Amino acid sequence: MKEHEHLDLYLMTLKTRNTKVGNIPVSMSSPATCPPSCKLRGMCYAMTGKLNLVWWKLGQGYLTNGTYFSDFCRQIRELPASVNVWRHNQAGDLPGQHNRLSRNKCLQLAEANRADGRNRGGYTYSHYPVFAKDGVSERVAQHNREVVSEMNTRGFTVNLSADNPTEADEMAKLGIGPVVTVLPSTAKGKQYTPEGRRIRVCPAVLSKKVSCATCGVCNVQDRVVIGFPAHGNGKKKVDAMLQEVK
Repeated sequence: MKEHEHLDLYLMTLKTRNTKVGNIPVSMSSPATCPPSCKLRGMCYAMTGKLNLVWWKLGQGYLTNGTYFSDFCRQIRELPASVNVWRHNQAGDLPGQHNRLSRNKCLQLAEANRADGRNRGGYTYSHYPVFAKDGVSERVAQHNREVVSEMNTRGFTVNLSADNPTEADEMAKLGIGPVVTVLPSTAKGKQYTPEGRRIRVCPAVLSKKVSCATCGVCNVQDRVVIGFPAHGNGKKKVDAMLQEVK
């Protein structure tokens, strides 16, 4: 397989070396899964360093341990009994094409996560559009809202990813899943959305003693908004994008 950025490939890592994530399984989906409407394209943290290189190789079909979706679901079902939380997508997004989620694949993912009556604690973040704007129709937006809601109901936590605190307010009002938002790179301490919702800055960002493995807040569906300060090579672009909203 060569030179195919459209390849729908996945990578499961049982033990990551990422200290912020901690000792839990993590996965990666090829760049083909990212929706065209995502405003963080070209500036998200996945576009930096070694992670970007691995992500690019996965999308090109160059990784020998990259798998297709059916095998990826099998890997989820076969996660060790000791696994009670795992992070889907250090890079990439949920299965879909263009700006429309694949309901069939998304629900297969959720079912693999709870196979044999055991919830493995899968959680992720998605930038698939849930509002009709920027060329996205209401029909597509409604479809995506329904898929996200179904996945959360089935125990696979999908965090709606907002581009700013204002959008986080709108997403929170949908009531279909937990919400996270990007914040300025300098954000620390207590933060609030324009409508007064509490934003808790990612604990793993504030302390080196905390990781996704020890925190687990992103896998909690009924909670406050979680904020991720911009970081990596694209943080200046993200800061500029957030400044335009003000």
